[in-house]
Amino acid sequence: MREPRTTGIRLLILLAIAVSLLGGRSILTPASGQGTSRVYLVELDMTIDAGAEDLVSRGIAQADRDPQASAVVIRINTNGGYLIATENIVDSIKLSTRPVTVFVGPRAARAFSAGAYIAMAADTIAMAPQTVIGAATPVPSDAKAVSAFAAWMRALAEGTGRNATVAERFVTESLTLTAGQAKTAGIAELIVEDVPELLGELGLEGSEVVLVGGDLRSDILSFASNPTMIWILLIGGFLLILLGLFHPTFVGEAAGVAFVVLGLFGLGILSVNPVVIALVIIGAATIFLELKAGNGLLAISGVVISLVGIALVYQGEPLITPQVSEYAIAVAGLTGAGFVGFYLRKIREVLSLRSAAHDIRRLRGRMGVVKSGIRPGGVGVVLVASDLWTAVSDEEINEGERVRVVGTEGIKLRVERVDEDGN
Repeated sequence: MREPRTTGIRLLILLAIAVSLLGGRSILTPASGQGTSRVYLVELDMTIDAGAEDLVSRGIAQADRDPQASAVVIRINTNGGYLIATENIVDSIKLSTRPVTVFVGPRAARAFSAGAYIAMAADTIAMAPQTVIGAATPVPSDAKAVSAFAAWMRALAEGTGRNATVAERFVTESLTLTAGQAKTAGIAELIVEDVPELLGELGLEGSEVVLVGGDLRSDILSFASNPTMIWILLIGGFLLILLGLFHPTFVGEAAGVAFVVLGLFGLGILSVNPVVIALVIIGAATIFLELKAGNGLLAISGVVISLVGIALVYQGEPLITPQVSEYAIAVAGLTGAGFVGFYLRKIREVLSLRSAAHDIRRLRGRMGVVKSGIRPGGVGVVLVASDLWTAVSDEEINEGERVRVVGTEGIKLRVERVDEDGN
């Protein structure tokens, strides 16, 4: 009976992995006519995460392979992101064989924290009016971390001929500059309204624009590389599997396995510390101990232990901090764990009552009536507690006579004759 569900789970795991590894696509959109040159435009209106890294590396790789590609433009609007994704994007920019321009736009856009490092790595920084750049101090801002990130920012600025002193203040003082201030300070080279104007300033008007925007692949990578989402996937998956063990359903068990697979995939993307993985595994094991307890406490304890592990992920991410909403999700996770524990407890109570109701030993001492005569060495049928039971006896007892249950032999009752007074 469980074979179809097992097959379904395997298929779902394969589907999850296949979807995670899907290749994205670029969209060709003529910006100003069909020119002989192409400009690859990467849209990063998002947190700098694995999805953003995938878009940038894909766009630069496509431009490097295209003999007609003249430049890569990265339009950015972000409040920050994850260190490993930021480092990989900076490396991709530095290794590009085509000039890379970072455009902070449209109006009111931001290049904070991770965005400032990415912009500083570009050959050209362009900003739309009313945009800002900076605030790149690592969190927590201990002296060692600040010194390391300040040196990185200075090196990036020096490598592109920008004002390294001002760039360093992005880290040491959380300095933030408007577009006009950034141009005056020697950080930004251009102030433009939009991409067409930028292409004109770069001498690329009339070039064909190849848009590399968000797609299924980048969306899945972004989702799976968010520590809070990883926590939800892992804990939600384990809780669903736990419920499935008591209340088997194809959908619940399959979804649980798929969640766990995606959660582990996300941990791999973040390259987390082994301590984090250990805490998540210990938390999951504690959740499964709820099978024995059934009171909700172990499920909640498991959620808390794994939550500590995910919190350590954020401590290792100096360019991003968890939002209030993510703490609210953690509270929801604890509430869900409590509900699962309560649900399992009720299931255990029902199973216990059902087991007691069918325990043949409870009939010992009960009175009944013979419905089919019993011979020594043979079997008969007696009516006890409103049910018919197979019975044996050391004496001959005829149909209609009263008996008392004196013992059990497997699923058979051992009875003896009694008189009208029950003696």
